[in-house]
Amino acid sequence: MKTTHTPGPWGTIITEEGFTIYHEDSVGNGDHIMAIPGDPESQANARLIAAAPDLLATVRDLVATLEKLCKEPDITVRQACVQAQNLGGTSLYAARAAIAKAEGAL
Repeated sequence: MKTTHTPGPWGTIITEEGFTIYHEDSVGNGDHIMAIPGDPESQANARLIAAAPDLLATVRDLVATLEKLCKEPDITVRQACVQAQNLGGTSLYAARAAIAKAEGAL
């Protein structure tokens, strides 16, 4: 089942209760995504959650660019693509899996 999410950009604000993650284009309009308690670990979690739409878009762009380069007719470009895929082991596969997880496909 593919799910959709509130599009980015998201941000965080400090409230009396902790932190609120919100859609940046809707500050003051009540478009809060979630509230998180105010301890330091929760603050770090809030920042990570707020960055999720940007991270997802960036990974999608990187995967698309790498896949496009891998289809280039120039052998040097294709070899560079293979080397990039092998960097860090299975980074392209991991990126695809992260996208699928974020989209609810896993």
